[in-house]
Amino acid sequence: SMKLIIARSLDNVIGVLENGQHRLPWHCPEDMARFKQLTMGSHVVMGRNTWDSLPDKFRPLPGRTNLVSTTRPESLVGAQRLIPNWANLGRLPEDTWVIGGAHIYKMLLPWVDEIYLTTIYVNLLGTCQTPIMCPDLVLESYRRTELGALETSTSGVRYRFDSYAYARR
Repeated sequence: SMKLIIARSLDNVIGVLENGQHRLPWHCPEDMARFKQLTMGSHVVMGRNTWDSLPDKFRPLPGRTNLVSTTRPESLVGAQRLIPNWANLGRLPEDTWVIGGAHIYKMLLPWVDEIYLTTIYVNLLGTCQTPIMCPDLVLESYRRTELGALETSTSGVRYRFDSYAYARR
């Protein structure tokens, strides 16, 4: 089954664009640890901007098959290029995690069976120049399978982990 993993702020920001670079606007090591633990040994599919935003030492993401949906083939060392068309997207391997960004989340949502959502308890609109917004995850089509407790990160930010499974009729 295809799974989607995402972190978003209370006001629906999933990233910021600064000086031409995409990055996360918070530091939450516990979210990074959960991401690694859940996706390890699987396929991860991401867009070009997400690939480019990965720190050099984590690109490609180790222990996972990195698939990058892009029309630009250059400098994808350690990853497989995925031409973003419906035929290719519908044929992704069973154990694929959709890891971002916004365009890829939106494009692949029709195939997603499970959503792993981290809510970061910060409001970012108005504090960052170019926020990247979370697409509508249509959570009303899913049933919540895990309601996490509100935790405080070692970095001081508050966060919560929730999980959702597609509600089959």
